[in-house]
Amino acid sequence: MAKSGKQSSVGKGTGRHKSQSAAKGKSTGSMKAVRPAPRAGHELVPVVCSQCWEELVYDTGSGADAIVCPICEHAAGKPDDATLHHIADKRGQEKRSFMLAFVFGMVAVVSYWAWVFLMANPANAADDGTFYGPLGVAGLCTLLLLIFGAKHEGQRWEVYF
Repeated sequence: MAKSGKQSSVGKGTGRHKSQSAAKGKSTGSMKAVRPAPRAGHELVPVVCSQCWEELVYDTGSGADAIVCPICEHAAGKPDDATLHHIADKRGQEKRSFMLAFVFGMVAVVSYWAWVFLMANPANAADDGTFYGPLGVAGLCTLLLLIFGAKHEGQRWEVYF
């Protein structure tokens, strides 16, 4: 075959077709397996000794086969990965419910103070929207704070060994 100035387009593409087929879930054969990035450090999990009630921190990257309390020398087996995942999931739920309760509490305080400053002007007291608007938001956020605060307390998770 004689070569011309143009390159053959048979078997070659712009790469657009490969990315579209990869997005559809088809393998192109040229992609590498996706692995999670290695963590820089190990997670520290707060634990409580069931004998002396001392609060300790367990390093998930430690090579020891058991957790030993330095106060009373109570020992327990090292938790497996499924247990550590369960602990991390419960602690994440606890953190989310706390953050929601905190945000609702802050909005309630800010809207109450906005109502106080608006009511400093007697002309605003006569307007129903200005009077009840910030006060209603403060009341609603206080109610949500109580709900999510109780939810946070119900989701508290402590690890005993």
